[in-house]
Amino acid sequence: MREGGPGAARAWFALIAALVTLGVAVPAAQSSPPGGPTIVNGEPAARGEYPAQSFLEFDLDEDGEWDWFCGGTLVAPTKILTAAHCATDFFGDELPAAGVTAYMGENNRDDFTPSHAYGISDIEVHSDFDTNTFVNDVAMLTLSSGAPHQPLRVIGAGESSKWAAGTSSTIVGWGTTAQGGGGADSNELLEAQVPIVSDANCS
Repeated sequence: MREGGPGAARAWFALIAALVTLGVAVPAAQSSPPGGPTIVNGEPAARGEYPAQSFLEFDLDEDGEWDWFCGGTLVAPTKILTAAHCATDFFGDELPAAGVTAYMGENNRDDFTPSHAYGISDIEVHSDFDTNTFVNDVAMLTLSSGAPHQPLRVIGAGESSKWAAGTSSTIVGWGTTAQGGGGADSNELLEAQVPIVSDANCS
């Protein structure tokens, strides 16, 4: 968000950690932008198992063709949490909200129809997002209209044991299926079990 400060940064971290532990991947770019987790060795998720998971298409130049896609998590009826590197251009500037479309309600990307699409009215990128280190890599999207799907509960900052290093968590997404990003993107929503990594190892 544009309002920053240490308190805001801690709140964003708690939100990200909460979503990982609750069973949804920290949203990461699945195409052009570099980095981010992948769904390697994933298995197809059951239909309707992850109603808060959203598929985000980003049209950088607003030419009607998406340039990359990312995952996102519905955390309130009109709020989707995603990665800042998804919602910014290569200079770190926020993309125009009109160039983003969110899809929810189906596991297979080929099954998305206009009835599954939601426009975005606003994008808020963490004010301390660093495009070189990906520190504070988080953004909040506001939907133009509320989604009927169940949002994920956000774990509180005091529940740090839920994201302790080594804790098993479930990630989901449509990302690449091969280590290093060399595989094809998945049309089907996949899930996989991964351990949470310590802050020291991430650094």
